[in-house]
Amino acid sequence: MAAHRPESKFAPSLWGDQFINYISDSKHGHHISTEIFGKWMDEKGNFKESIKSDAKGLLSLYEASYLRTRGEAILEYVPSFTTATLKSMMPNLGSPLKKQVERALVQPLHFGTPRIEARSYIAVYEEEEHKNETLIKFAKLDYNLLQMLHKEELRQFSRWDYGEISRLPEYMRPIYKDILELYNPYEEELAKEGRSYASYHAIERLKELARGYFEEAKWFLEGNLPPFEEYLKLGQITSTYDYLVTSSFLGIGSTRKEDFEWLSKKPKILVSTLIIGRLLDEIGSYEFETKRGQLAIGIESYMKDNGVTKEEAMDKFMELCTNAWIDNNEEMLRPSCYKSRDLLMHSLNLNRVTYAAYKDKEDGYTQPEKVLKPHIVGMLVDALEV
Repeated sequence: MAAHRPESKFAPSLWGDQFINYISDSKHGHHISTEIFGKWMDEKGNFKESIKSDAKGLLSLYEASYLRTRGEAILEYVPSFTTATLKSMMPNLGSPLKKQVERALVQPLHFGTPRIEARSYIAVYEEEEHKNETLIKFAKLDYNLLQMLHKEELRQFSRWDYGEISRLPEYMRPIYKDILELYNPYEEELAKEGRSYASYHAIERLKELARGYFEEAKWFLEGNLPPFEEYLKLGQITSTYDYLVTSSFLGIGSTRKEDFEWLSKKPKILVSTLIIGRLLDEIGSYEFETKRGQLAIGIESYMKDNGVTKEEAMDKFMELCTNAWIDNNEEMLRPSCYKSRDLLMHSLNLNRVTYAAYKDKEDGYTQPEKVLKPHIVGMLVDALEV
């Protein structure tokens, strides 16, 4: 267990630093016993009344619960307990703690995209009574420097090759063939690095994605609702996340042939990402698709199979997403089973992007102005004033 280090200049929380240590150790792949939480439980297994007045401690406990794994009975009860207690305390909280609690109750820190969360916390920390001005300045400079790098990358990605214009319609001149040809220059570069095997796996995932889209198209055109289990199996492919994760490995110079082979076997951490991507998409796009007269296959098939309402189906999807997050947490605690922790982070961060895109049952890809634009502007356009 991490050492107990109360923050200087702050009165120690009655929780000590236990939950902060739990979060830190779990995020870095270290197991820490949940027995540390037992001292704040009464004989009936409920949290003691005395802890319900410590908002900072409750917030840390709330955040820690989202890094839980299976078998951690205490932490399974924590989200509902801390959410209800923090909501009741909100009217009496001062800033910046109130802002932190408001944000956390909408989105736990573990679900957040790191750079977006960094920008948000800089603003919160500036309101702290005992803030360190030098630390704030360095944090802003770090943020702005990385933002400049992202802008340069975006400029490179956005270049248009006018020589390619002649290849566009009649009609869309085998798009599939063009996309496959996209990998030709990558193959040349990868061959120089002795990693020519990498593009093969990305292309195979792309073929698998195309086949999956074809099957889904048949469901739409025929108006058929497949059994939910059949839908979810195919939906993991058409989430596109298997293809995205595999393609992202191309840019990691340390990946080896066995890493791609491991990924092609659909390890649990990848499956958890596919499930989260598919089901949050279903929840976020349901209203928009039904208004357009489209068949929302995932939710409709679950409703049909189980005789439940739309709301009950969505609740079940959120439960499945929670279980997938727990799978992800467990796999992040087993880095010794894999070649590189960097590979695991790609799945974890893709989960975070998914959560940002489909938070609050909205579809950020269909309504980018409303959902994604604030994140994009904050990360790529507006620098922090130093």
